[in-house]
Amino acid sequence: MVAYLHRRYAGDVVFIVNSADETVIYRPPFSEQSVYYRFEGERTTIWLDDIVPVGSGTHSEFDWPALQFTLNCPIVPTNRTGLVGRLEVLSGTYVRIPRGKVPRPPTELLHRDLASTAPWRGEFDELAVRVRQLVESSVAHKLGGAGERFSLSCSGGLDSSVLAAAAAAHAPSGVHLINCRRVDDPDTDERPYFDVLVSAMGARGECVTFGGRPTDLRAVALAATARPSKIASAIVINSAQHIAAGRAGSVVLLSGDGGDQLFLKQRPEVVAAEAFRESRTVRAAASTIAELAISRRLSWWDATRELATRSANRGLEARLRTICDGATVISDTRLARQVRDPAAGRRLSSRVGATRGFQYVGLRAAELNRISIAGSSVQTRKPFLFWPLVRLCIAAERRHHIHQGESRAVERGAFESRLPHAIVRRAGKQGERSLIDHYDHEALARSVLDSELCSEGVVDRSKLEAVLSAPPTEDSTVALVRAASIADWMGTHVRS
Repeated sequence: MVAYLHRRYAGDVVFIVNSADETVIYRPPFSEQSVYYRFEGERTTIWLDDIVPVGSGTHSEFDWPALQFTLNCPIVPTNRTGLVGRLEVLSGTYVRIPRGKVPRPPTELLHRDLASTAPWRGEFDELAVRVRQLVESSVAHKLGGAGERFSLSCSGGLDSSVLAAAAAAHAPSGVHLINCRRVDDPDTDERPYFDVLVSAMGARGECVTFGGRPTDLRAVALAATARPSKIASAIVINSAQHIAAGRAGSVVLLSGDGGDQLFLKQRPEVVAAEAFRESRTVRAAASTIAELAISRRLSWWDATRELATRSANRGLEARLRTICDGATVISDTRLARQVRDPAAGRRLSSRVGATRGFQYVGLRAAELNRISIAGSSVQTRKPFLFWPLVRLCIAAERRHHIHQGESRAVERGAFESRLPHAIVRRAGKQGERSLIDHYDHEALARSVLDSELCSEGVVDRSKLEAVLSAPPTEDSTVALVRAASIADWMGTHVRS
């Protein structure tokens, strides 16, 4: 039964199949419909929401190993949530729960599909058409019965602009686009591009501003979810967007999260090295060398040496291998090593190559970028998390992603006729402000020192005190924001 469902269905659904002997829960790959279960005695409780229902017990015992795993490795999914006994059925897996017995370990289906998928060998123009059709299909699916009651988080960058073009048919009176900016950081102001898009599409544009240096993350009232938010640094922005969307009467907020990974926002030499290895003819290999030489302004021989040595790819492969070392500046991994990694993203990426590993691991991370705001009826949906689209972009030959020497060529080619030239040909976004300037480093550190994360060994007190006494760095700030957001999440639950 599960094999049949896996072959035939995709999208934001969950299948729960009951028989006389067992219950099977199957969640298709990249389904945004969350599903959790809890086993107590001979009873299993299942619920379909990130927010823990009152009926399943709001008095909670924290899963300290899972919380340390989340702190150090937030982009790798695990079925352990952060609350003891409450488990998530990850997308692309199924769980069998025998009647009156302990649920069996989850079975992974997604990796087998990705590892065995043959490269898609069509031509670029055909790929661009297919991608456009799948993005449009995904937007229609994600909106469901919302009608025009949706908004779109839009920076004016390529990903959000593509979604605005795909969503236009669903909003005859104009798509409601929400742009967020920091009032104290003009270098990251994207409004010129946002205004171009609003004008070209006849959209309803709204700009939301925020700023200051929060001493903690508790200004936002988070709902009591089963797992902490992975995207801790975006909680304030996401809350502002939810408020704006709700004010406009929207029930769905579309997000371009995952687009950078799906369409390979990577240095051209990284993608070109794998395109070079995939070349089936001398002409194709020569074309890849020439396109890299043009895009990087290198000589033919320097471009050839870059592709042959794969130095840039080795750097990406090393980052994929160390994705579980994200907070070692304030923590060790002693507890985290108790947590099994059923999604096994690191092992899969070693088999499919660096750029496909980047796509897979990054898209899995986008699945975990979930924030539930207390009292908000707006649901965030991410059209780039759509299995048919993900499968095609991962299977596509690498040469298409740098077609004619242009990065993110598939995305640009798919929507070139639908978007203003200034947006389609954007080289990148405005400068990013360092997280060091966003947060009050000392206040974050002291809030973590006062939390149970230290007393339970999730955070190493001596390391944290050393960080507090030293000038802030990007690594220490990222780790502190993650730890503080976990402590704040713990505050939404009542201890047993």
